[in-house]
Amino acid sequence: MQVLKLLPQPTLQLIKDMWANTSPNIKTLSSSNNNVAYTGPNSFVMVEDIQEILRDGELGYEIINTYAQLLLEEYDNLPNFCLIESQQKRSYIFSADLMNTFLLNTTEQNQQMFGELLPDAINSASYLIFPILCKSHWTLLILDTTRPMWLYYNSLKIQGRDSYFDASTPLRLAITKYICSEMRVSRLEHFSSTACMCPTPKQQPNSLDCGPIVCYIIQHYINNDVDGIAQSLTKHHVRKIRADITHKILSHKSRSWTLEMHKSEEEARRVHMAS
Repeated sequence: MQVLKLLPQPTLQLIKDMWANTSPNIKTLSSSNNNVAYTGPNSFVMVEDIQEILRDGELGYEIINTYAQLLLEEYDNLPNFCLIESQQKRSYIFSADLMNTFLLNTTEQNQQMFGELLPDAINSASYLIFPILCKSHWTLLILDTTRPMWLYYNSLKIQGRDSYFDASTPLRLAITKYICSEMRVSRLEHFSSTACMCPTPKQQPNSLDCGPIVCYIIQHYINNDVDGIAQSLTKHHVRKIRADITHKILSHKSRSWTLEMHKSEEEARRVHMAS
């Protein structure tokens, strides 16, 4: 696991303690189970999920959602004097499983969902970011409300028609229709459903690096550094992204797994069983 070598020593030690005190082959959504590596406001990250990041594996919904949330919290905690005029554009990250929910919903259910999500997002942010998972591959749809236009990122080298783009089209068209028919936003007056294919760092053949590259692009949007998105990334750079994802998830003071918390929970379980 080359990613382990790129982690700060405290995070590396925490991982060793976690592996020594959990059973990562058992996956559960119970927050009381000792296989939970991170407990967020709306998500769990399991020890097995961390292992997937470290072994250059796939990134699931929970990893994408958790990392995006941590990035947003980190950006919001920047002191005001760090912000300059060009950094005032904010990002709104939609849940990574939104696309799946959209496909399962009826038209009426989607209308209700858009009504609950889109007004707040459009009123509070310049970039509306939609991570899309299709056939085990992550892409990004971004609505830039300042121009306004749709942007699309895909880390695969596509020859001919992009089936992943086609798969995301129904969501893009439905959101465009809803905004144009149900919302009155002056800056979206000439809004179109057409999407711009953006230059994207390409993953290496047979790799599972689409998730880290999506996280990398999301980070640049949140930090208002869109121009800083690289045209290409080496495998080492992608592993550094994986290391950053791992470190952020495992270094939160109140949500991440700790040996002390584990021992406390184990003691509480022993007391409960004894009683």
